[in-house]
Amino acid sequence: MAKTRLSAARPDRGERLENAARRSRVKKSIEKAQQEEAFKEMLQIIGKNGGKMPYGEVDRIVKSYNKNGFKAVTRQNLYYQLSKLKDMGRKMDKAL
Repeated sequence: MAKTRLSAARPDRGERLENAARRSRVKKSIEKAQQEEAFKEMLQIIGKNGGKMPYGEVDRIVKSYNKNGFKAVTRQNLYYQLSKLKDMGRKMDKAL
């Protein structure tokens, strides 16, 4: 079958699906990097304040990241990562 201008301009279905999957993976990796960066900042604040998070700091972190265009950073993400970190610490204590 001869290629026309239209068929040459648009990739076939397989390539489009592959491109969509690639875009999805890139988006997820960017969101994860944003969340990890915000979590590092949260841990620094906790470390500076004797293991406690000052009132309103989580909201401040989330607002500052959202203001800069990082929509993947939410309170729930930060608290979830903190709970995972605490659970991992408990598992390590039991292993010792």
